[in-house]
Amino acid sequence: MVRKGEYTNYNGEEYRLVKGSRGKSFLISNASKDLKKGFERYADGVYQKEIDSNEVGDVYYIHPYAIYRDKEYDAIVNEKKKTVNLGTSDSTIANSMGFDRTDKYYYEKIVPLDEVILCERKKKL
Repeated sequence: MVRKGEYTNYNGEEYRLVKGSRGKSFLISNASKDLKKGFERYADGVYQKEIDSNEVGDVYYIHPYAIYRDKEYDAIVNEKKKTVNLGTSDSTIANSMGFDRTDKYYYEKIVPLDEVILCERKKKL
């Protein structure tokens, strides 16, 4: 599973973090085993636990990207289709790699997942 968004460590495990109102935050999990840790079912395969914001440790943002033909691109992964939507604002690279213009200054190309190396950056918030 490709991670993107805000994350934190809570009781020794990493969870996605959604900040709520009134000093509350929510930990998000996709593991049913977390029901034993006080999580509640939110949707099919998604579990949440409400915690006070003061219980949140270090928060960091995870941003996925892909390496495709020795260049780095923004990446949105479609795990069901096993494809990656690559994106760049560099028109020279986009034109040489066969990307389609999707916005005034942005280009995209969908490639098979097995043609890229997926990576991620963590930035402490």
